[in-house]
Amino acid sequence: MSTISFTIIVYLVSLKLLLENRHWNWISIGITVISLMIYFCVLFLSWAPSIVDSTQPQLVGIAEQILISGKYWCLFLGVPLACLVFDFFTYCVRMVFFPTPIDKVLYEQVYVNPNYDHREQLIRLQKTQHIKKVQQSVNSEQRKREIFQQRKSSFS
Repeated sequence: MSTISFTIIVYLVSLKLLLENRHWNWISIGITVISLMIYFCVLFLSWAPSIVDSTQPQLVGIAEQILISGKYWCLFLGVPLACLVFDFFTYCVRMVFFPTPIDKVLYEQVYVNPNYDHREQLIRLQKTQHIKKVQQSVNSEQRKREIFQQRKSSFS
């Protein structure tokens, strides 16, 4: 049972890493596949009769029982997918309703304008903020003058 649990955990973590990955490319997918292959190779090597007899004789025949068991395959495929359904749902909700600035830029570049440059948008935003600050300072100076004039006229 511990072998089944550990295998499911390794598989689940690999899928979770792929789900959290922003940039799927041949490197990220290849590393995930290679890491799973290494895990399964070590697992199958540890089930070899010569190794099992010398390290843990009580595991003789366990590999065959696990691999032919329908429960194992249902757990191997079902548990990680069931665990990731909620993560996938929250990821989709986060992308639609609470996107990060990176998500907004990626969306703009992929779906709206492939030549989109976020730096131009950032410069526009900084200019707008600067203009608002200048307007606020001008407005506050005008307000100070008005108050001064009102006080001056009230004392006259």
